[in-house]
Amino acid sequence: MSNLLPAPKAIKQAKQPATPPTALSLKVKLLLVLMGLLLYVFVVIFVKTMYMKGKRLDRIAVMAMETENLIHQVHIVDQNMAINMDRLEDVYGDY
Repeated sequence: MSNLLPAPKAIKQAKQPATPPTALSLKVKLLLVLMGLLLYVFVVIFVKTMYMKGKRLDRIAVMAMETENLIHQVHIVDQNMAINMDRLEDVYGDY
């Protein structure tokens, strides 16, 4: 063996992981059930809120479309009034 190479180290045995207990304690089971219940309630409230927001946005969209139609009707009435006033001015312009 050459003096340049380090001496071989002894191979260490890896520690075996501790085996988890097979049965959970009653306290842990109750906490898991409580966490599951809270998660379920959160998901139900979240889905219900999103549904209600969607319905509200649909109502707002309907109101916006109705408003747009009313504005369009007012614009048409305004154009017709302008045309009629122009005709009246042409007919009675010399009086």
